[in-house]
Amino acid sequence: LDTHLIAEYRQRYRFIKYLTVGLISTAIDFVIFYFCFSILGLHIVLSNIISYSIGLTNSFFINRIWTFADSNMRERKRFWIALLWGYIGMLLNTLMVWGFSLILPTYVGKTIAILIIIVFNYFANKIFVFKIRG
Repeated sequence: LDTHLIAEYRQRYRFIKYLTVGLISTAIDFVIFYFCFSILGLHIVLSNIISYSIGLTNSFFINRIWTFADSNMRERKRFWIALLWGYIGMLLNTLMVWGFSLILPTYVGKTIAILIIIVFNYFANKIFVFKIRG
């Protein structure tokens, strides 16, 4: 088999796995956001920070074990890099959720923010957190 085709297949398969983890983490994020915002009545920003943080933690551990298992960085360094990029993603996501909520229904705004941040998070994880070989 052509090594280029194998590499392309691995990239596509990795992205599918990343999206699967993202769907699980997003579901966790939405449930916790709903609970904090709609049930507890917390502010939209605080609700998003709490829910995103829990989804981010879930995403990191599943991606480390499954999606980016072939990474080549030490765990401690990876954790701090993931935390940094996670907080950058959370800041961008929270700003979008808040901004969109000014002009759109809250959950529509949150959905749009998540769709935008998926691409950002994938490349941040691939390039900076899990530094894929080859």
